[in-house]
Amino acid sequence: MITAELSDCFAIIDIGSNSIRMVIYDEIARFPRIVIDEKAECHLAEGLAMNGVFKKENLEKAYENIRRFAALLDISKIYERYIIATSACREATDAKEFIREVEKILNAKVSVISGEEEALLSAEGVIVEMPDAEGVVADLGGGSLELSLVTAEVSKGISQKNAEIGVCERSPEITECTSFKLGYHTMLDIELSKGFNPSQMQKYLMNALSEAKVYKEKKVETLYLVGGRWKRLARLHMASKDYPLKIISNYEVSSAEMKEFLKLDNVFSALRLTALLLTTLLKVTGVKKIVFCTSGIREGYIYSLLKEKVKRCDPLIEAVLKITKLKPKESLKRAKEISKWIESFELMDIKAAYSHASKVAIKIDFHKMIFMSSLLIQAFLFNNKEQKSVAVFDYLINLNLPYLSHPERVFLAYVLFTSLAGNKTNKDIKKYLCLLDFNIQKKAKKIGYLIRLAIYLSPRDSKVLSKIKLCYEAGVLRLTSSKIASDDLFSGITLHNSLIELENLVEY
Repeated sequence: MITAELSDCFAIIDIGSNSIRMVIYDEIARFPRIVIDEKAECHLAEGLAMNGVFKKENLEKAYENIRRFAALLDISKIYERYIIATSACREATDAKEFIREVEKILNAKVSVISGEEEALLSAEGVIVEMPDAEGVVADLGGGSLELSLVTAEVSKGISQKNAEIGVCERSPEITECTSFKLGYHTMLDIELSKGFNPSQMQKYLMNALSEAKVYKEKKVETLYLVGGRWKRLARLHMASKDYPLKIISNYEVSSAEMKEFLKLDNVFSALRLTALLLTTLLKVTGVKKIVFCTSGIREGYIYSLLKEKVKRCDPLIEAVLKITKLKPKESLKRAKEISKWIESFELMDIKAAYSHASKVAIKIDFHKMIFMSSLLIQAFLFNNKEQKSVAVFDYLINLNLPYLSHPERVFLAYVLFTSLAGNKTNKDIKKYLCLLDFNIQKKAKKIGYLIRLAIYLSPRDSKVLSKIKLCYEAGVLRLTSSKIASDDLFSGITLHNSLIELENLVEY
């Protein structure tokens, strides 16, 4: 029964200035699984800057949906409830009465967080997705805009060996948390009440934001955008260039490209205030690129509840283990053995490289890609390889995985496709490969073939790989071992064909 399954879960209800959202998670963890995600557009901040109170019709919407949330939680026997309220509940003169009624309906305490706390939680939400994030975080809501500065240093005592098995090397620090009354509805009220035209509105925004310490204390290169209005902008930008991926998380755009995009008439008319605000932020911060994020204060709130040791877990590895249901100890050990064997190949250069195919120089960490490919292949070993290779590619392209740039996501999917399909090609995946430079595509295929070889040589126990060496002599790849008595392991058509496919990719 659903109530039996959900009774071990917990819920976060975010009473925002634009929408009220309830998300039910399976557990408090580095990568909790979302069980239910429901949102209601209630626009509590609408007219608030001019009138100081909630609109009656918006309050009625809020109460109606909160009652539904309460009924769902009660019938599901979910009693662990975290309720956070943001800008609208800080500003409205009748907020106390509203909060009392909400607490009565939900039978739980409502935390009305300050602007600084909201900025902090938004930044922690970015860290949930991107542990190595460095730059300014801008969270745009209905009633306010929160800014914060994220910096990161290599944590003491974290070695490369530990990093391989799921410990993040970098320790993020969040400072300069600031809140501005510049949410979407607030800006709309200011524009209407003062009769501003776009030029006057931009001047107002520039005056409001130009003195913020968040980008004066340290020169930053990246602006991380959090919030629903930014997501709408990301979708519009993706559609304008026929972008192959639909995932918004970690979508990167150069500042120069975004500035030109915001000038387009159709963009400005659709997202006027959002466009004005971002144009202003790009001017005052001087950043080189923008990264869109899908995690925010809810994810940041969960992150704040974790122990420090859990916070340092690699979210990508945690996510893969949870989604694939692989046994952590055995699968991580095997992934380490496979990736070590691949990296020992004398012609395998694992230095990180940058893909420039999408107009932004985006780093691809090959060490990370090899390890994650070696882990993921274990989840798909028992499928019909050739039939399932395209399905696996599509699955990985659209899977909710954190800590992956878009080129890395395509790279990882292409490695798995190659390891399952060999030298076969498919027209459906070609549109995604435009995010990878040609040389990086070749490297993905090379890693895919090496994983294919590793599985052929050690279908169950990867320890045997440490006894086998892959050599390249006179234009020919050979498998050798002084510790395995019989050469029969290295014979057979399938293995021979894989070696030839790999030879074709080797750079002479």
